[in-house]
Amino acid sequence: MDFDDEEYRVENPDAVEEVENNVVDDVDDDDDNQAEEEALNTPPKKKRKSNPSTSGGKKAFQTSWMLLDIFKGWLRPCPNDPYTAICTACDDKKLKSGKSELERHAATGFHLKKVNALKGQKTLDAFSTAANSARQKHVDAVKSAEIKLASFFVDHNVAFLASDHLAEVQKQAFPDSKIAKDMTLGRDKCNAIVRNVIADVETEEIVKDLQTNLFSVMVDESTDSGSDKNLCVVVNYIYPKSKKPRACLLELVRLDAKDCSAAKLWEAFEQSLQRLSVPVTNVVALACDSCNTMVGQYNSFWSRLKAACPWALLLPCACHSVAKVSEKACSELPDFVQDHLRKVATYLTGSPKRSKELMEFQEYYQEELKKIIKPSGTRWLVLHQCVAQYLKIRKSLLAFFELRVFEDARDKTAQRILQDLKNPYTHAYMEFLNYALDFTNEFNALFQSNKVMIHKLAENSQTLMENLCQNFIKSTEMDRIATMDLAHPDNQLPLEKLYLGPGCKEVLDNLPPYPPGRAPAAALALQLEKDKETFKAKCRDFYVRAAKELRERLPLNDPIFKEMAFIDPEKLLSHDVRSGSDGLSDLPLLCSKFKEKLQLDSNALATEWRKFPNIIKGAAREKLLKMTVEEAWVEIGSMKNGKNDPMFPELTKLANLVMILPHANAESERVFSVVTDVRTKKRNRLGIESLNAICVSRVSFRSKGIDCTSFKVTNDHLRRHNTTMYARK
Repeated sequence: MDFDDEEYRVENPDAVEEVENNVVDDVDDDDDNQAEEEALNTPPKKKRKSNPSTSGGKKAFQTSWMLLDIFKGWLRPCPNDPYTAICTACDDKKLKSGKSELERHAATGFHLKKVNALKGQKTLDAFSTAANSARQKHVDAVKSAEIKLASFFVDHNVAFLASDHLAEVQKQAFPDSKIAKDMTLGRDKCNAIVRNVIADVETEEIVKDLQTNLFSVMVDESTDSGSDKNLCVVVNYIYPKSKKPRACLLELVRLDAKDCSAAKLWEAFEQSLQRLSVPVTNVVALACDSCNTMVGQYNSFWSRLKAACPWALLLPCACHSVAKVSEKACSELPDFVQDHLRKVATYLTGSPKRSKELMEFQEYYQEELKKIIKPSGTRWLVLHQCVAQYLKIRKSLLAFFELRVFEDARDKTAQRILQDLKNPYTHAYMEFLNYALDFTNEFNALFQSNKVMIHKLAENSQTLMENLCQNFIKSTEMDRIATMDLAHPDNQLPLEKLYLGPGCKEVLDNLPPYPPGRAPAAALALQLEKDKETFKAKCRDFYVRAAKELRERLPLNDPIFKEMAFIDPEKLLSHDVRSGSDGLSDLPLLCSKFKEKLQLDSNALATEWRKFPNIIKGAAREKLLKMTVEEAWVEIGSMKNGKNDPMFPELTKLANLVMILPHANAESERVFSVVTDVRTKKRNRLGIESLNAICVSRVSFRSKGIDCTSFKVTNDHLRRHNTTMYARK
C-alpha cells in the first residue's frame, strides 16, 4: 500500500500517522506494527453520503462507552470537541469518536502495549502508601509481640525484673528476626503494658457488660504477705458473647488496716463502682462470709446494700457455712483430740530426720507414704484430711514413738504423744471424726465448683441434714428435723443405738478391759461401760450441735431457694414438679421478688413454665437432658416460634438471673490465692495498681478459658500501646 496515496490519507489520517510513527520509533516494535498494518491494509470502506442532519456524518462521544470493559480505564471525552475521544494510555492521543474506530484502536498492538505498561506502574502516592502500610504493619507486629510476652509474665507469675534480659536474649537467639531486633521490653515497659494495656482492656470489657446487665457481687477482705488489707470485688453476670455466667474480678481495692468497719468497706465498694461508672442498682445479690460486719442486720455491709438495692438477695457462702458448722461441732469434743494431732504434726515436721525415720516404718508396714498434716485454726475443713491421714499411718506412728521413747527416755513430748496414741478413746474419736466430717467435706467439695450450683443448694442442704440426723434421731421423727427440738431426748436414739461409723464401732467393740487393780473386776467393767457412754454422749453432742448449726446457716426452710431448682433441665422437663408438691407450680416467689427489676410478665411467665414440657419433646428433650444447666439455657434462649420471636423470653430472663446468683464465695478465695501467689516475699514492693492489674488479667483469662498462648492481641490493645501507657492512675 502506498501511504502517499491521497485518498487513504483523507480516509485514515490518524492511522497513517500512527503507522509512520511506529516505523520511525523502534525496530523492536515490528511485531506490534505488523498487527496494526494488517488492520490498516483492509480494503477501505466506500464513502457514505453524509446526512446534513448529523453534523456532516460525525459521531458524538457517548459517556456510556467509558463503562464498557474494552474502554474502561483509558477512554476519556475531549473537553472542546464532542466528536473526538482521548486515549490516556497512548499519551492523550485524540481519536475519532466513532465506536467502531475506538474498538479498532483498542485492538492495536501499540495500544495494548501501552495499557499493559501502565498496569505495572504505581504512582508515587501508591508507593508511599504501601511503604507506610508495611512500616505500620511491622510496628504493630512488634507491639503485638511485646503484649504477648507481657501476658506470659501475667499468666505465669514471672517478676517484671526478668523482662530486662528477655528481650536481649531473644535478639541474640533470633538474629534474623526483624521483630525480635526491634523489641524493647524492660521492667517498666512490661509493667506499663500489664497495667494500662492488658488489664485496661479486660476491665473495660467487664465494665461495659456491667453497665447494661444485672450482676451479683462477691465481696471479701484479706491481708496479703505485705501486711496490707485488700478488698476484692468479684462480679458474676451473663457474658454476652457466650450467653453463660462469668465470674470476674472487677477490682482489688486497698483498705486502711486501722479501720475495716462495715462503713469503710461499703465506702470502698461504692467508690469503686462510681469510679468505673458501674451502676450499683444493677446488683441483684451479695455473696460473702457470715461475719457480723458483712451480714449483720444493722450497720453492716449488707444493710447498706439492701438500702440501695431493696430487691437484692443475701447469699451466705455455703462453703464458709459448713466450715463454721464443723468448727462449732468439734468444740463439743474433748480438747485433747485436736491437740494430739497438732503435737504429732509439730513433732514430725520440725525435724527432717524424724520424718525420714517415720517413712522407714511406713515402708516396713507397707503403708502409703503420707505426711501428717497439721490442723489449721481457721480452715476447719482440713481437719478431716488430717484425721484421715493420721489413721492411715497410725501403726507406723505407734512403732515410731515407741522407738523414740525407748531410745530417749528424757523426751517428754514423745512420751505424751505415745500415751495418747495408746489411749483407745483417742483412736475412737479419730474414727468418729473421719466418719462425721466426711458429710460436711463432701458438701463443701460439691459447692466449691465454679459451675452453676445455686439450684442444688436447698436440695443438698436438706440431704446433708438428713444424713447427719439419721445417726442420732429416731426414724419416726425424721420428717420433722427442720422444725423439731433436736436436743430433746424423746426425739433421739438411745446411746446404744447411736451410729458413730464403722471404724469407731469396731474400736469400741474391741476395747480391752481395764487392768486389774485396787478396784474389783465388776467395778472396772462397770467403769468401762460408763466411759463408753460418756464417749457416745460426746459424739451425740457433736451431732446435735452440727444439726442445729446447719439449720441456722443453710437454706433448709427457704422456699425461694427451692424454686431456683426450676433451672435444672430435669425439673424443667418434668410434669410432676408443676403439681405444686415441690413448690414449683408457677414460680410465685421468684416472680414476685424480681418482677419489677426484670420487668416480668407474670402471666406470660406462668404460661411458658406450664407449657414447656408439652412443647419440648422427643429428640429436643433428650438433647436438653444431656446438657449442663448453662448449655441448656443457651439452647432454650435460642429457640424461636413461628414468628421468629423468642419462644420462652420470660422464663429465660428469670433463669439467667438465677444462674448469676453465687452459691458460695469461693471465687473471692481464689482471687486471694492469686494475690498470695503474686505478692511473695521477693515481690512485696509490688504496688496495689500493679497487683490489681495482674489479678484482674489472670482471673479474666481463667474465666474465658484462655492462657498466654491463646490470648489474642486486638486493635484495642494496640491502640493503648503508646507513650501514655506509662502514666499511673
